[in-house]
Amino acid sequence: MGNFTGVALGLALATTLSGGGIAAGGQHLAAALTLARDGQPAALIVLAAQPTRAAQFAAFELQYHVQKITGATLPIARTNVPPEGTRIFVGESGATRAMGLCSTNFAHQEYLIRVVGPATIILMGRDADDRGAVDYANAATWPGWYDDRATCFAVHDFLERFCGVRWLNPTESGTALPITSTLTVAVTDVQRAPFFKMRTGTVVDWLYPAWDAYDAGTGTLWAHDSPGYSNYVAVAYPSAFAQAANDAAFRTARARAAKLFMHRQRLGGQRFLCNHSMNGYYGRFRDTHPEWFAQGHPITANSQFCYANTGFVGQVAADAAAYYDGQPAPGQWWKSPNTFPVAPQDTGGYCTCADCEQWKNADASVYFSVGRVSDLVFNFINAVATRLQVTHPGKRLIALAYDGYAAPPTRVSLNTNVDVQFCFSANQTPYKVAEYNHELDHLKAWGEEARRSGRNLSLWMYGWGGIWWGQAGRGSTFNPLPSYFAHKADEQFKLYRDYNYQQGMFYDGWLQEVDAYISLKLMDDPSRNVETLLTDYFVGLYGPRAGAPMRQMYAVLEDTYCNPTNYPWFYAKVSPETLCWGWLGTAARMATMSNLMAQAKAAATDEPWMTNVKLFETGTWDCMVAGRRHFEETHPAPTIGLTSPTVTVFTVSTPISLGVKARAHGSAIFGLASKNLWSSNSVLAQGWHHVLATHDQDKMELFVDGLSQESCPYIPVGLSQGRPYLGNAAGGKGLIGTLDEVRFSSCVRHGAETYSNQLVRPPDADTNSTLLLRFESSLPEGSVTSGCPVWASGKHGTAMEFHGADGVSFPTVALPVLPSNVGSLELWLQLKSNGTNDHGRIFTIWDDAGGWQMLTTFGFGVGYTTESHAVKVDYFDGDTLIGTTTTYPYDLTWTNVAAGTHIIKARATDFANLSTVSTSVTITVVGNP
Repeated sequence: MGNFTGVALGLALATTLSGGGIAAGGQHLAAALTLARDGQPAALIVLAAQPTRAAQFAAFELQYHVQKITGATLPIARTNVPPEGTRIFVGESGATRAMGLCSTNFAHQEYLIRVVGPATIILMGRDADDRGAVDYANAATWPGWYDDRATCFAVHDFLERFCGVRWLNPTESGTALPITSTLTVAVTDVQRAPFFKMRTGTVVDWLYPAWDAYDAGTGTLWAHDSPGYSNYVAVAYPSAFAQAANDAAFRTARARAAKLFMHRQRLGGQRFLCNHSMNGYYGRFRDTHPEWFAQGHPITANSQFCYANTGFVGQVAADAAAYYDGQPAPGQWWKSPNTFPVAPQDTGGYCTCADCEQWKNADASVYFSVGRVSDLVFNFINAVATRLQVTHPGKRLIALAYDGYAAPPTRVSLNTNVDVQFCFSANQTPYKVAEYNHELDHLKAWGEEARRSGRNLSLWMYGWGGIWWGQAGRGSTFNPLPSYFAHKADEQFKLYRDYNYQQGMFYDGWLQEVDAYISLKLMDDPSRNVETLLTDYFVGLYGPRAGAPMRQMYAVLEDTYCNPTNYPWFYAKVSPETLCWGWLGTAARMATMSNLMAQAKAAATDEPWMTNVKLFETGTWDCMVAGRRHFEETHPAPTIGLTSPTVTVFTVSTPISLGVKARAHGSAIFGLASKNLWSSNSVLAQGWHHVLATHDQDKMELFVDGLSQESCPYIPVGLSQGRPYLGNAAGGKGLIGTLDEVRFSSCVRHGAETYSNQLVRPPDADTNSTLLLRFESSLPEGSVTSGCPVWASGKHGTAMEFHGADGVSFPTVALPVLPSNVGSLELWLQLKSNGTNDHGRIFTIWDDAGGWQMLTTFGFGVGYTTESHAVKVDYFDGDTLIGTTTTYPYDLTWTNVAAGTHIIKARATDFANLSTVSTSVTITVVGNP
């Protein structure tokens, strides 16, 4: 673990942990107990004759840290303990049993720190009855993450609380502790358990023992195959790097360091994991029970199921029963003692049968976490839970609250033997204020439901980088900016505490650097003060002098990431790199942080603080600098030319028109991609109707036949989250391109009659326009129909594209004959255009024989793409702003112009937040003669 020199934390800092909600079993202050004196041992560590694995590991940890602090190696004894001197009993033994202290008397994860008499310390808790030998050098012999090992918790709490130890990261310089030859501690009694029962993440459960399991996702921003990452590793683990005989040995050393760190943070606890649990059913039942799979969709390995099918309900209940009988079914990823999970696949494509449809809910929300299928999913889980309750009373299920079923059900009263794990997908994106608050509403709603029902709640959390999810180390295409949000994380943990999520949390990836440390400490005790934790981190890691500028840099980065005013209103429409370096990691902010980085380097004059500043510089700052440099090299500023007025003499009251030729780098997509506005008319009368949607940066409004139907806030979302569409189906069936109006007929037709329908090209379409018409039906895969090829999606239909010059009609085309058993048709009208005259198109769709089938309700969204245009242009008279325009072609009319000479310039800002100022134009204004 490397050599540690004096870290100015001291025992005073250690005692700050005694507040903040940590329960004490006794409040008296014991007499000072000396563990080491002048570099020599002054205490004895005592184990039982046959100690538990947890007690052995805990004793080694205590011995190791006292030696690092004082240089003294405390002996570990199992028998013939002398009565004199300070004794530290670790784990249950004959001596503790004589005091009435037995491991089994403690609750799960509960531990005790107690002083008995003048010179005895008890460190013990509930431990699994596993007495295998522990080799401290071999991580494979240590206690398991989900074993009872509360004696380890007692020792680690003792080291933090009374000895001043801080484990800040797993690197060789990541532990802060005081250096003194004499260690004397004053111990108060403590009896407690970690607040959250499960404290875990991907590293613990699925990725470990990968050599870079923990700090590769937290300590550095570099992609794992980059030279920058290799530089970080060399600074983080210099001894292991130098001493390892080969790469495998180095990985083993790093894995041990990571596992030690996670043990010291009390990760693990009790296992309440949930994840998508239906994968095994595809291989088991695709041939014998196709009716169990979601109707209306092809059967694949990722298929949803018919959650109203009683046969499928019975099979899942039987699998749960078999699991609790010790016979897990094929394809199950979980193992005992985990609660049996029941969670749909991580896909859409829910069953369209009548029994399932009746349980679906209308939800026009644009957000990820909604309740469209909450009643469908939880009604299914209820049915499974009811059967399990009959065969195995007392056994439980655990379910996700996720995506389309994130909201509590409204028509289903969930059985009390169902635990729920809420997936807080927006936990790392507090800058998306509306969506963040929307998910908090769901989180609180589940908490209120649990308060009434007594339900067990836990959390699925997300880490690894906010808006740059999937970047650092995972196929990244640019170097990201850190996404810090410690104060928001603190607010979240307080909510988890207050809203009954005591079962704990699973982190899908960890947070970054200091945020990872904060989250680990709050998992143990959410009442801890975040400012104290930040002080622990920055002073402990960088020292009292360098810690100040490093904490200031953190504050800049945290505000940059969390403050929604730093984001453009169209932030979902720009690339992550542009958002990262164009809007957040600006040149001005980078200059501020560069100055703070220089201050920290100058202030860190001692070890390990010099190394830790270097570690941040190598792992994070250098990556940021490279990211900013790449952005500047690949994103030139916009070009702009100011158009001079043709007349320079006006009367004072005459408005002056100023024109600008602005071309900004890059492109962006504006619009409302997946928000729907629904007509208030449930059924429109037969005949022609006019549909119009309008939008600006504040509001979207839907008109039918000139009458406003509904309006909503304008919320830009990524195009990948769903296209704007016409119809009552989900995103993906829609109209792409700037849309002015749509006309359609509501006359009902049947599939068998569609052969008589004809399509005529809109008269104003240009050579760049493409009109695509598609029909889909719910026929089973493999059916043969005339003119209707089977698509890869498993649906049947035909697609036709029509092209033509201006003024030339599309050819008249007879649509293919569809079988009479087609129950309904879905219409997809799509405009693609690269032309310049792609605004205000009118599409008229009709049928000589009476018209198309009309959907009873319809949703409507608007979106458009602009290429290489500015976001805005500001006009200045000298240095005075005279007007701003955000509408292409960015002309401005300037009224009430004062007489005299004016020097006009314009500044164009593009989607990447890059600006260019034009050359100046001089105009003269004279009054009336």
